[in-house]
Amino acid sequence: MDLILISLGGRKGDLNNPHPPWRRGQGASRSISVAMAPKKAKSVLSGLKLDAKRYVPLLTKLMAESESLQNNPAQGLYPREDNCSQHVLEALAPYSKEGGPLTVERVSFAEGRGNVIITYKGTGSGSVAFVGSHMDVVPANPETWKRDPFKLTVEGDHLYGRGATDCLGHVALLTELMTNLAIERPELQRTVTAVMIANEENGVVQGIGVDKLVQTGKLDHIKQGPVIWVDCADSQPCIGTAGSVTWFFKATGKLFHSGARRDPSCPCDPSDPSDHGDPSGPSGPCDPSGRALPTSTRDPATRAPACAPHAPPPPRGAAASQGRQRARAGQHGDGRAAG
Repeated sequence: MDLILISLGGRKGDLNNPHPPWRRGQGASRSISVAMAPKKAKSVLSGLKLDAKRYVPLLTKLMAESESLQNNPAQGLYPREDNCSQHVLEALAPYSKEGGPLTVERVSFAEGRGNVIITYKGTGSGSVAFVGSHMDVVPANPETWKRDPFKLTVEGDHLYGRGATDCLGHVALLTELMTNLAIERPELQRTVTAVMIANEENGVVQGIGVDKLVQTGKLDHIKQGPVIWVDCADSQPCIGTAGSVTWFFKATGKLFHSGARRDPSCPCDPSDPSDHGDPSGPSGPCDPSGRALPTSTRDPATRAPACAPHAPPPPRGAAASQGRQRARAGQHGDGRAAG
């Protein structure tokens, strides 16, 4: 049975607490575990709240790095995602020490351009993963902005700056989610994984981000359950978004046109222009309808042109017109039928 363990001891969310909830049984803080049935898991997890006092300061740090996170090699802009991920690692450090509830790994395939994999271990073999929140941003021209794009501006409940929605805001949000799990420490059957990636905004330089993570097997463990892509360039979360897949199709066989009808008895090779209607060709002569003719019956001087498909059907109404012409030819000038 899947159980949820809720700690009632200690001051949750206070990083200054010398006895944080995940260090149960240590120090003077008393912890009480209450077992809940699986049907309560949804309500417990949905009760996790965004802590603005943690979220906004973290996002402020991330946005302060956004100028160094711009990704467009054509402009000479190569991001250093480690400038962003360093703040994430620092925020999660209290929960990822030995014996802590989180495993945090920075995986780099290029200097200064690491990805971050955060894992909250479940009791079973299943998984749920949040992938796609990236630590690079598209370039911003300060001259076209009303506010400084390279720092977080808070106006009421609105947040402004390069990456606020695409996608540093999501990086901070997933960090907050994993922090909440570490503090509450519910006992879940599925392992929860958050993957923050490098090099999403531009594909000129390859082998750095999620493509290399997959290639090297670093994400094999998330194949045991749903993968949720968390990346939004709009003003709000969306259920689905457009994308593209580049693929190539190779076909082998005879060269022909699908709209051309051809007598299957024609021995000509459609892919060999020299073999069409040529008595000396590999297959011998053929007439314009595509039917092969005996070589002995063909006069080279009147040789038919290249093998052609059957004549197309007459245009609509042609048959009726021909019938009327034949009928008129069998009548006298005064309209009396010929005897």
